[in-house]
Amino acid sequence: MSGDVPIGDLVARRALREPDEVLVVDAGTGEELTTTALDAAATALAGRLRAVGVVRDDTVVVALPTSTAMVAALVAVWTAGAVPLPVSPDLPPDERAHLDRLAGPAAVIGVAAPGSAVPTIESVDSDGAGAAAGVPSGQWASSWKVSTSSGSTGPRKLIRSTVPARFDPDRPVAPFLPGRAVQLVTADLWHPAAFTYAFRGLMTDHRLVLAPRADASDLPDIIRRQEVTWALMAPSLLRRLVRLPVDRRGEVPTLRSVVHLGAPCPPADKRALMDWLGPERVVEVYASSESFGLTMITGAEWLARPGSVGRGIGGTQIAVRDDDGRDLPAGEVGTVWMRRDGPPRYSRVGGATSRTDDGWDTAGDLGRLDADGWLYLVGRTTDRRSCGDTVVDLARVEEHLLRHGDVVECLVSLPAGQGLCADITLADHADEPAIAEFARAVVARHCRPGRIRLRRSPIRDSAGKARRPT
Repeated sequence: MSGDVPIGDLVARRALREPDEVLVVDAGTGEELTTTALDAAATALAGRLRAVGVVRDDTVVVALPTSTAMVAALVAVWTAGAVPLPVSPDLPPDERAHLDRLAGPAAVIGVAAPGSAVPTIESVDSDGAGAAAGVPSGQWASSWKVSTSSGSTGPRKLIRSTVPARFDPDRPVAPFLPGRAVQLVTADLWHPAAFTYAFRGLMTDHRLVLAPRADASDLPDIIRRQEVTWALMAPSLLRRLVRLPVDRRGEVPTLRSVVHLGAPCPPADKRALMDWLGPERVVEVYASSESFGLTMITGAEWLARPGSVGRGIGGTQIAVRDDDGRDLPAGEVGTVWMRRDGPPRYSRVGGATSRTDDGWDTAGDLGRLDADGWLYLVGRTTDRRSCGDTVVDLARVEEHLLRHGDVVECLVSLPAGQGLCADITLADHADEPAIAEFARAVVARHCRPGRIRLRRSPIRDSAGKARRPT
């Protein structure tokens, strides 16, 4: 099979080829979906979408917990020729209403926005029973997805892909995403990176193992039991993993590659990960939801260039520029701009884009290039705050806090009138008074200290994202 095929048809063809193959596993519940069951559920649900008025290129919100039902719902949207917008079913009402206003959905699968009159299908029949007739094959939308920004730097925006909902399963997706793999999904599917690689994987013969709510201590066993070969993880999850006792981690012989992206990974955590798995199984990627460029670096390359996030791949060009837009020489810090071959891969709804007429774009990260073109990130413009006569880099303060082995996660903020505040998740055995004293000392080196709040629960979501208090 070669050439672009509608995404819904890819699933149907796989069901004909491998009818009893388990395609999706929920590691929490043990529920499984075979190719046949997924195709049946998606086709039936696509018929229900058409019955409530969904037509080609309409947007359909999918607001379900990450589950086999959510996977079936997303495939159903493609099968109906529409564009899926996955969102958390637990968004605050005002945020959800804001997203619905931006998206103008023709239908919702799962949880509707409060007071919404949009046609809503509240549940998914995993066996496809009792639903309306299916739709003809060959349906595809001009956009394969709409995603939301994390909201960590302001009101959420929509990012609509310009890539159609067609895919050539014989064409490699990226150097770091293999074909025919067992993929561990550690973040909820409404996060752009988790969504993108889970479904690009599904289109290239991956089996998906859904584990976004699994405790880090359970992941090694899930990997062994499900024979996972590929995983995408946030640095906050990696930090929890590498701090497990060696006997609780054990060996994970089937795992060929762990890719991390989405936030800086503390060097000590990265080295610990490579000590456990070996450098050849660790890959870092730097990218954005808008897909205007990406870099990659292997573990061995990182050991030779500690701190780098790699060089451009997939036709990516990189420039580091000053505030006036002038390219800076190697070694100087400025704003990181990237450009990929071809037309724009996204359009943004609800926010301005930085894209220039000649295709350069930026996520606002600060960095430098070395003489050989390797990129090093040093912070984000949105993480810098004025504190009296100085400018504080909030991410840099977090980096200093994370150097303490008993700090699992942290989030630093500078609310008006409160001084520099820190929320800190502690390791189970941590000495709270000692950590509080350490944190106040770190914060005081950067700005007037504010509230220090210690906790045992996670601060960041399954994708490693958090919203700074303002």
